[in-house]
Amino acid sequence: MLEIDNLTCSFGDVTAVDRACLTIQRGELVGIVGRSGSGKSSLLRLVNRLYTPQEGSIRWNGQLVTNLKGRELRAWRQRATIIFQDYNLIPRLDVLTNVLLGTLGGRPLIPAMFKYWPQEVRARAVLELDRLSMADTVFKRTQFLSGGQQQRIAIARAMMQEPEILLADEPVASLDPINAEIVMQNIAEINRDRGIAVLINLHSIDIARRYCARVIGMNRGSIVFDGPVKDLTDDAVAEIYRKRPAACQNPVQSDVRPEGFGPIAQAAYG
Repeated sequence: MLEIDNLTCSFGDVTAVDRACLTIQRGELVGIVGRSGSGKSSLLRLVNRLYTPQEGSIRWNGQLVTNLKGRELRAWRQRATIIFQDYNLIPRLDVLTNVLLGTLGGRPLIPAMFKYWPQEVRARAVLELDRLSMADTVFKRTQFLSGGQQQRIAIARAMMQEPEILLADEPVASLDPINAEIVMQNIAEINRDRGIAVLINLHSIDIARRYCARVIGMNRGSIVFDGPVKDLTDDAVAEIYRKRPAACQNPVQSDVRPEGFGPIAQAAYG
């Protein structure tokens, strides 16, 4: 279980996340919606600890994550894998190698530099690609694939870390409608079949309504809606997306509560 309590993060005079409080259960698929600049991406980066909060705490199954450093922080980033909108793949490398980079956080760097991967690790990478209908691309250079294919490669790389929670930052925002549906179906299958908690930022309210059991709405860094998708009415959507004063607003609660790295480092951490 992920517990976020009074989480606050500011950059200069801008408050990216303002006193956020959330509880995410294992196996939940939770969508986060809101205007650009509402704090959605910052919230995921705080959970993954790419950002460090000024106030508040993050706990996973009771373990305090907020102050982790060094090896423990690297281990946490494997458990809380993040997928980015722009894939963060290495274009000149083949698909298999890009997927194998997902194991760097838990393996010695020197063998990987010489492209030495144990046979069982290579087999697992191919299996992850096959689950995403991408096994036929194993030896193709990533730069020659479509955006939808590249995002599925990024998902396979993330799954190589055997995460306990999957954080997806606008994974379908740059994709055409057909590929967006394929990627969302893949994420939903991972959530259902592996019981992994998924926290996903989305621009599309329609996609959130179709794939997410629970939706969180953010506006100016504050959580203004948190509830099951059935409660995401037109009035609730209008509240999430309306322009607001800078002061923190109280969230609309239902009765059910349950973003400095280079490409190789980002590949290692999903």
